[in-house]
Amino acid sequence: MAELLELLKLFENNGIPAVPYKGPALAAQLYNNVSLRQFADLDILVPRTQALQARNLLTSRGYQPDIQLNHWQEAAFLDSQCQFHQVRGDLNIAVEIHWEIVPHHMVVPIDLRQVWRRLVPTSLGGTTVLSLSPEDLLFILCVHGTKHGWQRLEWDLRHS
Repeated sequence: MAELLELLKLFENNGIPAVPYKGPALAAQLYNNVSLRQFADLDILVPRTQALQARNLLTSRGYQPDIQLNHWQEAAFLDSQCQFHQVRGDLNIAVEIHWEIVPHHMVVPIDLRQVWRRLVPTSLGGTTVLSLSPEDLLFILCVHGTKHGWQRLEWDLRHS
């Protein structure tokens, strides 16, 4: 939780709007207690235009990307994928920077401009942060389960 709040502050200080979702943000929204839900990584939604900047800020904090991309590969990756995955081994923390909810091959009508407009304040670790509206959260969690083929329903209900 402390690292998530530090990352949100880092993004804010660098002019990057950032919205935590799933993981601890979901626990705070649903249960008002992050200890009531397990999570394996931190998911943060940022505007597509600032995804590379967010990834570079993570790298400056010691997070390592799972794949190395050159400039041309980065552009193709941004167009075809929806997230960067980075790990900081010394803290044993993985972070996913999302600029879309799902990759483009999953034709799901999520208008992120509207999602950004409907953000709501949520208390997270004693700090107020913006979170997905309940309606958007429900839809996005359903899409997330679909993205993973509902391989483990229990996982999607507890770890989305």
